[in-house]
Amino acid sequence: MKPVKTDFNAFEWRFPRSFKEINGYEYEVNLESPKDKRQRVWRATKISVGIALSVYVWLIYSLHTL
Repeated sequence: MKPVKTDFNAFEWRFPRSFKEINGYEYEVNLESPKDKRQRVWRATKISVGIALSVYVWLIYSLHTL
């Protein structure tokens, strides 16, 4: 994000506070199809479950070796 020039801030430059302030319109255009979104969510879910299971197995293993 590049800083925007303001007249109402104590500093001459600051980072924009909202998407509208950066681009001039309210909402970001979303070109992602529902199928792509489902695939992205499913992939993130698989990764999260894999990480959680790995941590769980490591924790159980480390507690049993004490």
